[in-house]
Amino acid sequence: MSVMRVICTDALRLGSPLEGLAGSPEWLRRIAAAAVRQSVVNLCDAARLSDCQAILVSGRVVEQTQQLDAAVRWLRPHCERLGLQGISLILCGHPAEDAALLQSLPATIVVPQDQTFVLSRTPDGVTVNVTESVREERLPALVVCRGERTQTAAFRVRLQPGSMPADSQGEGTSAWTFERDAELFLSSPQAIRPDETAAGGALIVDVSDSTSTLTARFCPTDVIRYSQQEFCSEQPLQRNELLRQLMRASRSLASPRQVNVVDWDIRATLVSDPQSDGRLDEQELLRDLRETLQSGLSGFWPRRIRLAEGSRLHGQSAELEELLFGLLPEAGAAAGNNTAEHERLLRLIEPLPELLAALYRAA
Repeated sequence: MSVMRVICTDALRLGSPLEGLAGSPEWLRRIAAAAVRQSVVNLCDAARLSDCQAILVSGRVVEQTQQLDAAVRWLRPHCERLGLQGISLILCGHPAEDAALLQSLPATIVVPQDQTFVLSRTPDGVTVNVTESVREERLPALVVCRGERTQTAAFRVRLQPGSMPADSQGEGTSAWTFERDAELFLSSPQAIRPDETAAGGALIVDVSDSTSTLTARFCPTDVIRYSQQEFCSEQPLQRNELLRQLMRASRSLASPRQVNVVDWDIRATLVSDPQSDGRLDEQELLRDLRETLQSGLSGFWPRRIRLAEGSRLHGQSAELEELLFGLLPEAGAAAGNNTAEHERLLRLIEPLPELLAALYRAA
């Protein structure tokens, strides 16, 4: 059985800094400074460990043209090692003016941008043929199309930038099977912006001459992963209890493979006691959570805490509310199950904890 195995990814983004990490600790800044380069190293390691014949990069090597020279210098020793292991680097996302510089890289094949090409297995690895009209290609061959439909016995794929499915956060946990015609959504090896919350990595694609399907499985390569998490509580929470629960949730999100940079959305009814002056500030919550996490939790950093629109802040504890309604039984009876009346009464008694806090400080 002859199998062609190719690992496919989107833009490498060499030279691009990670964004949204203002205020991060020194250990995270060190990791972030090398995260994009390390993700490319992880991509090369995955190709070698998975016995791939090629790495197919659908996007550009750099986001800014002026960064290309430095990126090629950094890539050169890695391409040399790939070549020694029989792995080709296929670049198909650059304009024609970048071709000469990219072709100077060892073991590298540059495909003109937006061209359809046929990737075939050879005894020495793979070969790439650019074509205007695809002939009757036989397996194992991969026809990489740019928006056109072709008639061929080989597999047709269209490479698109996009997010990995939510269930593909770990290596080998998900696999997809296609018959002949496939659209593969590729992420970059490393996300660089907080709104890019998908797992960063590549798809390992297998083409076999003994089956009529193409199989793709996800392989993570990212070093830092941005995510958005929602914390919900139906029970009213005081500040310290909220921090404890966020800490517990943070431990469950910590990963040995990459650092999770998390934006928290809080949906809960939050209460304060007299000692807290009736305030609950997002930045103070974030600061206290970060300080608590410095006690040893690795693989996690909270980037932001936001009180979502559905959250409420009450300036009294549940005990104080019960006491006040006890002192005003006729008011509690009048409110009954009337939610609007209940809310109105809460607004009336809400200033009382602040008054108690002032009296407490004066004493």
